[in-house]
Amino acid sequence: MTIDDSATSFEGGNNTELCDATLPVDARFRALYALKQCRSLDAAKVLHKAIDSTSDSVLLQHEVLYNIGQYGFSESLATLEAVITSDKY
Repeated sequence: MTIDDSATSFEGGNNTELCDATLPVDARFRALYALKQCRSLDAAKVLHKAIDSTSDSVLLQHEVLYNIGQYGFSESLATLEAVITSDKY
């Protein structure tokens, strides 16, 4: 089983806020911290989707990746390995 990077919804909300690069970084961090508490595959899907949309803030992108790792889902390993080996990040 792998994380579906095309996930666009999350019952707990916060997907739109975290991925919206037009919002101030502090608002996006609040969305991230709300997702951090969820520790579910649905929340992980939102975090995976947010990796590219957080590229405007290295700190926010770091926190997204950190939280994906902290969830500890084996489904996230491929994404984390891709980020580590990519020249893009």
